[in-house]
Amino acid sequence: MGWRRMTAAVLAAMTVTGCALRADRASRWAVEGATDAVEHRVYDSTLEIPNPGFYIVDLSTGRAETWLLKGRAAEDTDYALSEDGRWITLQGDGRIYWVNRETGEAFSWQPAELRLRATAPDRFLLEAVQDRAERLTFHVADGRFRLLQTLTADLGGQQAAGAAFSPDGTQVVLSTSREGQIEDTTADVRVYLVDLATRKVRDLGGPPEPEEGTVVSAELQPHADQLVVSYLVQGMEPTGHVWASSIVRLYSWQGELLAEYPVAGQGARPSPDGRLLVSYDDLGHFADAVVVTDLATGRPLFRVLNAWARGWTADAADLLLRVPAVGNFLVSREGGDLRPAPEVSHAGTPLVWRAGLEPSPDAPDRFLAGLAVVDGAGTVLRRIELPARDDWRIDNPRWGASGQEVAFTINPLIGQSSNEWGLPMPAAVQKPPFPDPYLLAVQDPQGDCLNLREQPSLQGRIIRCLPTGTRLAVADLSDAPVRLNQAWTCDEQHCWAWVRTEQGENGWVSLSTGIVVWAD
Repeated sequence: MGWRRMTAAVLAAMTVTGCALRADRASRWAVEGATDAVEHRVYDSTLEIPNPGFYIVDLSTGRAETWLLKGRAAEDTDYALSEDGRWITLQGDGRIYWVNRETGEAFSWQPAELRLRATAPDRFLLEAVQDRAERLTFHVADGRFRLLQTLTADLGGQQAAGAAFSPDGTQVVLSTSREGQIEDTTADVRVYLVDLATRKVRDLGGPPEPEEGTVVSAELQPHADQLVVSYLVQGMEPTGHVWASSIVRLYSWQGELLAEYPVAGQGARPSPDGRLLVSYDDLGHFADAVVVTDLATGRPLFRVLNAWARGWTADAADLLLRVPAVGNFLVSREGGDLRPAPEVSHAGTPLVWRAGLEPSPDAPDRFLAGLAVVDGAGTVLRRIELPARDDWRIDNPRWGASGQEVAFTINPLIGQSSNEWGLPMPAAVQKPPFPDPYLLAVQDPQGDCLNLREQPSLQGRIIRCLPTGTRLAVADLSDAPVRLNQAWTCDEQHCWAWVRTEQGENGWVSLSTGIVVWAD
């Protein structure tokens, strides 16, 4: 059984390659009322939870609620929570169910007939599943899944990819994609703005093809005052590794192009206040880096090396980071020093599995640490108590509709949590100009030199000894003596980095002595 929060990226998407939409009264509306097919159970205490399943806990009352498909075990049902926390989705008997948590109303359809493409607070966009149809049919429904419009569009033979509502629900944004069809010269990545009242479609186009790589897809991110579109650019290296970067475009809701600029890495997403972008770079397949960019200008503000972003605090003042195998940290939106954040305890029963620290959606100094709500100092404010079952595991604890709810899945315990591995270097904040490509430096307080070796081993032949102050770049993986998936590796004694000196020498240096540091 799986649990996930439904986002625009999770919802399968659709696109249009035509210039106009028209009503099609012949299209069948295949959504049915299904309230009688779903059972809602409430437990006065979390200690009363009897079985595995998906649960949402009200922190103010301690009550837990769950939903079941009648006649079907929770273990055989997939669950998801809508982005706003108002809807639960269930799938397990060949149908998809959306249940309104406030009213208890449920609606269902067959995935072979309809696909949900986008949601808004009181709108749904669904696509009719068709085989090789020249025109794509999709439906707009209100917050009770009552049909408002049925529209069709000519795709021109190109597959659909992304869809989203404007914040006011009066427009739909659609995009096309080249994923899976890079060699198809007729494929294109374009964005369209559809006015639902007039059915007019505005072709917003896409960025020019970059000098290197290919524009593959577009991620649509609506905000109140503008539409942010992050275009993924990918290219193939001689080793077969794929590199990625991004092009970001900002549009007004009238379709005007406001700005366009490149962004390091991929996955560029705006901060909650719409002023910053966060993207992810892999620094030449060496280390993850969180890159923070000014959204209005495209100017990089800072980056954090060897870290992943977990999310913004409720006031968007701090970004929560995870440093693999080290811990959680906070960094201010200005790129100040890293500050420790609380850790998640996996001790006790049931086992809390796959749980990361989550910032509260409505309180800047509150976090969800597994099944505990903590403040910034790690003080436990509230703990969710469950039956001490050693045959259960708790998967993916998350906030619910607000900071007063916690959602999680209880699954039967199969196996144990795996160890977390990470680059054996600390996280570091860097501000422009970044020292690329020479990311690393030899810095020995004793003034000794560091051996550059031909093989990643203490028995490897020494090429030469690098003095303190030597700057190092990540070497090209295609020049490595063995095939590498990343530019570092570990044996039983040391971890090793594949590097290049400023003189052009390639070799291995140990990361386990503390002598190799991030360059200033």
